[in-house]
Amino acid sequence: TVSRLAASKVPGSSSLRKSLRVLDPAPVELQPPVYSIND
Repeated sequence: TVSRLAASKVPGSSSLRKSLRVLDPAPVELQPPVYSIND
């Protein structure tokens, strides 16, 4: 939910994330656990 709110507030973040996914899928896989800890 935190990531969704951030993406909603900052439209550019979603496009940046898509770019990061294409460039480096590994970091994206490592991100979800961090968000879970934040929750």
